[in-house]
Amino acid sequence: MDTCPAIKQNGSVCGSRIYGADEQKYCGRHMTVQKNHGPNHYEILQLRYKHKRESSDLYEVYYHHRLGVQKMFDNAEGDKRHEIHTRLMDIDATYRNDLNLMRREHRAAEDTLLREIDARVQAGGVDPDVEARQKRRERKERVILLRAARAAPRAAPHAGAGRVEEELDVHWGPVGIVAGFYAGEQAAALGEGIPHAPRALAVIAGDKQSIHTVEVVSHMRSIVDKVRKVEVPLEYQWNTRVVSKTPGEIIAGCKLSGPATVEMIRLYTLDTAIYDIEQGIYGKVMDSMWQFVKNHPETESLRVIIKEEIEAGVGYCAQGNLTRICNVLAGYIEDITPPSSRFEQANDRIQQLLSVEDVNSRKMSAKAILLELGFKEGDAHWSAYMETVA
Repeated sequence: MDTCPAIKQNGSVCGSRIYGADEQKYCGRHMTVQKNHGPNHYEILQLRYKHKRESSDLYEVYYHHRLGVQKMFDNAEGDKRHEIHTRLMDIDATYRNDLNLMRREHRAAEDTLLREIDARVQAGGVDPDVEARQKRRERKERVILLRAARAAPRAAPHAGAGRVEEELDVHWGPVGIVAGFYAGEQAAALGEGIPHAPRALAVIAGDKQSIHTVEVVSHMRSIVDKVRKVEVPLEYQWNTRVVSKTPGEIIAGCKLSGPATVEMIRLYTLDTAIYDIEQGIYGKVMDSMWQFVKNHPETESLRVIIKEEIEAGVGYCAQGNLTRICNVLAGYIEDITPPSSRFEQANDRIQQLLSVEDVNSRKMSAKAILLELGFKEGDAHWSAYMETVA
């Protein structure tokens, strides 16, 4: 059976087994990533990830070589010390030359790929990336408009939000809903009667307590219903008498850390009704989710996702953690599409920072965004996002 050839951001090859149609090129996870980026843009990203790994490998060789010679230099004396210093200078010069050559080759390879893609689009008359680009553009516009709507009431307490809507020339469309929502909040404070508009998804995504909003609660209940359709053997079912086999297998199978293990066991043994659904709902959803994952062809990839979600949920409320374990199955069970995750929000907001010219400003803003969204400094996701703005 074929394995997934997708190159990950760290430059390593995915290697997961490919299940599905014969023409499927990547594993399920990377097919989703390709769809989100568009096939042509994803092909460019794949080349860039490959080049990034090659540059990193070149530096590793240089670093270890230089480190060994540096130790000799530190222990040398007299003419020997001068001789070794010359060697160090030669090593540095060689690395700079090799790196510059590699960069030229990388630029040439990317230019060639861009020409090939352009030729394919011209020949076929269809750009397969149009839909993905449009979605990214719409997400950016929603964020910008949301910020404008939020800022307007502070700038002009009695008319700001209404003026935002007027200037954008919209009336209860996606943008009007955002502006109207804040105008409604403001009017309520002033005792004025403005009809309440439905909350837009952009507002929900921007709400720091979005996991508690009416729309998200309703959405999560429908997701929980779908997840729980997965059959669970008796010995894996949550109950109030003994702990089932589910948490033990998850701890071992997903290699959870100590804090994540403690948090997961605490939540699993809760007999409260999260989202007012039913008693012990976290454990019951976890049972169904684990049965789906352990019997799925892409179980290894899914276990990695489980670990990431449980580790990231340490210290957060029960509602947030229930949302996270449902996120695990997004894209694997039909119609499960959780509200905007912190990764989507980070992607959108970090992307906008690329227009900021000053590197230090970009880094400071990116750090503030990542801390706000609950990322931990030094983890893999943090490093990847910070590299983007470097």
